[in-house]
Amino acid sequence: MTAYAIHVYDFKGKKFIFNFILLIMTIPTQVSALGFFSMCTDWGLRDTYIPLIVPAIAAPAVFFFMIQYMKSSLPIDIIEAARIDGSGEFRTFNTIVLPMLKPALAVQAIFSFVASWNNYFLPSLIIDTSTKKTMPIMIAQLRS
Repeated sequence: MTAYAIHVYDFKGKKFIFNFILLIMTIPTQVSALGFFSMCTDWGLRDTYIPLIVPAIAAPAVFFFMIQYMKSSLPIDIIEAARIDGSGEFRTFNTIVLPMLKPALAVQAIFSFVASWNNYFLPSLIIDTSTKKTMPIMIAQLRS
């Protein structure tokens, strides 16, 4: 949705938001791990899968890929034609934009799954119970 808003709408600060999200991509996970760990502890999310799932869905890389895909395959003219025909913003997004984004969403789902599957660092911080450990942690325990 953020990529759609930045691609379709013209507003003050659009370039700043885009550059800020790209800047976030340059920060390694290890730098923000302490803050993320203390936040999960404060919110009672330690030893649950929620802190592993939500960052994978809302990753800045997903935003960047989606906005690049929209720039190449989602012409603004189609959205403007829907607005002229009387379609509201939510209807335009749900009936016109989402079907056009299905290939990109499928690719992002696969990329997010593979990245989460191979993630060792975050699950080793968050998950304590041995029955909830992810596959990379279990494989590392077999090796040692």
